[in-house]
Amino acid sequence: MHHLSLRGRVLALFSLIMLAAIVGAVLLLISNAREAVRAETAASQELAKKLAIAAVGALARTGRPDTILSDLPVQLQHPRHVRIAILNLRNEPTTKALLEPAEEADAVTPAPAWFDALIRPPVEITRVPIALDGATMGYVVIATEPSDEIAEVWQDFRALLFLMGAASLILGLAVYWALGRSLRPLATIAHGLEQLQSGNYGVRLPEIAVPDLARTGRRFNDLAATLEATIREKEALSQQLVTVQDTERKNIALELHDEFGPCLFGIKVDATFIESEAGKLDGETGPALAERARAILEIVDHMQQSNRALLSRLRPMALGHVGMPQLLEDLVKGFRMRNADVQWRLRVPDDLESCGETADLTIYRMVQECLTNAARHADASEIDVTLQTVPPSAANGRNGVAPMDAVRVLVADNGRGFDPATEFGFGLSGMGQRVKALGGAFSIRPRPEGGTVVSILVPVEREGRAAATTADPAELKGRAHD
Repeated sequence: MHHLSLRGRVLALFSLIMLAAIVGAVLLLISNAREAVRAETAASQELAKKLAIAAVGALARTGRPDTILSDLPVQLQHPRHVRIAILNLRNEPTTKALLEPAEEADAVTPAPAWFDALIRPPVEITRVPIALDGATMGYVVIATEPSDEIAEVWQDFRALLFLMGAASLILGLAVYWALGRSLRPLATIAHGLEQLQSGNYGVRLPEIAVPDLARTGRRFNDLAATLEATIREKEALSQQLVTVQDTERKNIALELHDEFGPCLFGIKVDATFIESEAGKLDGETGPALAERARAILEIVDHMQQSNRALLSRLRPMALGHVGMPQLLEDLVKGFRMRNADVQWRLRVPDDLESCGETADLTIYRMVQECLTNAARHADASEIDVTLQTVPPSAANGRNGVAPMDAVRVLVADNGRGFDPATEFGFGLSGMGQRVKALGGAFSIRPRPEGGTVVSILVPVEREGRAAATTADPAELKGRAHD
């Protein structure tokens, strides 16, 4: 029964109870019927005995000895449920056994053999002597014959069994309907839980009419409201954290560019001057000093390269100064120069505007991380980067806030693909968390024709509002997989 639903289990239990009740009722009816048939046949036998004694006595007073045995069958009254035979002293029947009239015996349908065997009591035989002037001339033999009584009991039993079966069927259907109506809210609750699992925290259950489940429905709505508020707070905090991180990185990048960069440039100028002046000195001092100056210049060059790399990791210097198409074109161009054997394709709408500083940086970093992984691990000959603007839909605007646009980023390659069981590295995992913190969606899956496709959906900012506060995660998740 473990695979049965709750309705099925209750109905199965009800059926077992009804079956046990019917079996018990049948056994009780058979027991009572057996006793009733025995009592009825015993009474009929006793009545037949009295009638036989009376008939024998009447013939003894008026009849002749030589005709008493032949006249007795005419005088005997034959009650139901017995068979009567007249025997002489040699126990030979003087006439055929007297049966009930044919119209009475055929009045009801005989019971089946199995039922007859269950009900029929043992045959009881009574012998009444036929005596005249003290001499016994024969016997009246009376034997019980309950066939007609059993047939009547069978008719009643069959009708009662039919009524019990019909009543059980009607009750079973009523229980099935009542259970279905009572348990219907469970399907509504299960659907609501599925909605919560998919990320739709705005789902609410209607008022449940079943008192036992109404409290569960109210608690579900309270839980959904709490989860929705918590998720909103989490999204706001996550976006604030991303914004703070980006701001801090921007400030550090500015410090490195505006302070550290000029200092390195000044050191380089001074070292160059020292190297030039050292050549004018006589003796061993000049060359040694020039060698030291060149060493300083090498160190400064290394530090400048490291500084530029650090600036690029913290924040692309061109971000905010050029549009997203040009920014990504420069990024792909750098990969194309380092990997000339790979065919790189970039598709970006020419009219793509800035999506907001945070979203722009997120898109840039995601594309950069995807291209780096594809170049290092995919062993691909073709890598495509596609950006698409996704118009707002009525599904991702809520609480009166205007729905937002979004940008979908697709990075696909025709490489060796990946094992779905493989855990992502820190780069993709971190960027995926960043996208989700902005209210977007991130997915990576194998391509049917081979390779990998990374899908990113980033809500964009419009009218000074961050899309993360208005985008429905469930909607964005579905749209990211389109």
